Amino acid sequence: MININLNPKKKSKEKLAITKFSIPKIDFKNLNVIFLVGIGGALVVALEFAYYLYIAKRVSDLNEKKTVLLSEQEKYKDLKDKIDKIRIALTEEEKIKEKLNLKLKTLEKVSESKKPLTPKIESIVRSIPDGLWLDTLELSQNNGKVSGYSLNPNLISLYYRNLNKTYKQLNFNATEKKAATKNLDFYSFTFEFKN
Repeated sequence: MININLNPKKKSKEKLAITKFSIPKIDFKNLNVIFLVGIGGALVVALEFAYYLYIAKRVSDLNEKKTVLLSEQEKYKDLKDKIDKIRIALTEEEKIKEKLNLKLKTLEKVSESKKPLTPKIESIVRSIPDGLWLDTLELSQNNGKVSGYSLNPNLISLYYRNLNKTYKQLNFNATEKKAATKNLDFYSFTFEFKN
């Protein structure tokens, strides 16, 4: 057989026990300790808050300093770029200066090498008798070549003797007779000499 309780609430009311809450008694002897602990806690919280404000102020100051330093760094980057450009330009100027110095030394060397040619040219020109014309003149440091023409072959031999006083190694190539017109003949010559 099975028993079914159709009114379960009645039994549960009986079973319910009344729970009593008790309020703890405050001992006023410990009240000073509690008060001191509360003040100490409040002091710790106040110190932490003050430390937080100090840290926030330091972070703000450091961020401002960082911003100032970054702007100065940008200025210095610009200056560094300008200095680098000046250095590159200076390097290019020094290269140009070296090239110009090299050209100057070359010109000095060439002018020094031409100085000895001036007396040679002067001796060749001063030795020319009237009636003899030079056609070409080639000179270098150690040798030269003169060619020309004359209407009188005796003037060619006179010119040879005049040059022979200055140049000891003078080679006289053959004189060639040429006709300019039917009635006019001229003689061409070439002398080669060494210093």
